[in-house]
Amino acid sequence: MPGIDSRTAGFKQAVKDLNSGKYSSAGLSVLFDLYNIDQGVLVVKKFGDADTAKMYMNDLLASPALSGYLPGELQPMVISASNYKKMFADKVAQPYVNFYGAYYK
Repeated sequence: MPGIDSRTAGFKQAVKDLNSGKYSSAGLSVLFDLYNIDQGVLVVKKFGDADTAKMYMNDLLASPALSGYLPGELQPMVISASNYKKMFADKVAQPYVNFYGAYYK
C-alpha cells in the first residue's frame, strides 16, 4: 500500500471492523509497518491455518475496506510469518507476490 496518507486511517479502521465483526473470536491483531519511505504494509495476524487466512482474504477483498484505493495501489496477499520477516528484511516483495498470484488467486 502507499505510505501513510489520508486514506490509511480509514483503511486500518475498516480492517479492524472486519476483525471485530466476522472474525471477533479469532483474536487477530493489526500492525502497520513502513516497508520503505513511500510504501506501507498493513499486517493482520495471526491465523490458525492457511485456509482461515485465505477465507479472510476473500472477505477483505469483498469488503469496502479497499474502496478508497485505485487498482494496483494495494497488493493484498497471504504470506507466512517467516516469509514476511524475510521479505521485510530483504525489501524484495516481487517473488512473494508472484508466488501468491500463482498458488492462491
